Amino acid sequence: MTLYFFDDESQNNYELGSHFLSGEELEQSDEKAFHYLKLAADAGHDQAQNEIGLMYVQGIGTKKDNRKAFYYFNKSAENENIDGAFNLAIAYGTGTGVALDFEMKRFWLEIASEADHAIAQYMLGIMLEYSKEIPREIIPAIYWYGRAASSNQVDAQKRLGFLYLEDPDVAQDLPLSFYWFHMAAIQGDAQAQERIGIALESGLGVPKNISEAQQWFKMADEQDDDRQVDP
Repeated sequence: MTLYFFDDESQNNYELGSHFLSGEELEQSDEKAFHYLKLAADAGHDQAQNEIGLMYVQGIGTKKDNRKAFYYFNKSAENENIDGAFNLAIAYGTGTGVALDFEMKRFWLEIASEADHAIAQYMLGIMLEYSKEIPREIIPAIYWYGRAASSNQVDAQKRLGFLYLEDPDVAQDLPLSFYWFHMAAIQGDAQAQERIGIALESGLGVPKNISEAQQWFKMADEQDDDRQVDP
């Protein structure tokens, strides 16, 4: 067992808490993890603040407390932690420990997105495309989907595939639609694999290739079968 100690006490507490939480190098204990991570969080450790927020949300090592979760997410975000900013956005969007506030949700999603948090970029795209609270902003949505998709965020890749395939507010681009579905498909997404099969079967953006289409349909079906098997 090798534990590393740092001059910064808050980092030491963060490391101890992380080891207790994961069970790596120390016997797993949610309560001890919470204890040490909270010490680090209260000393200003931004990542510990984010993780304590998550522990309060999920009731890990302590009782669930959404207000305290929001408090720590807010502290983490104020300390420029990107995961904290993302989770603060989620808190504002779901009313977790705070009143619903979609302007603040968007604000913190933008902060996290600018720092290349791929899930935040995808969720910001979703908000801009679908939210009932703000007018539809499809061009910025495509921009953020593109940023996320370039980081191999599968859901963003699929949204681009669908937008370039059939959205009335987006100029249809079948080759580009195929490209993004293919990017998601090679990562193992069954829905994208089915869409690749349809494109190859029908010649949508690519030359028809029935045999290759059947291979993609088979891969998608096999994944559906795997998901139906109990673990």
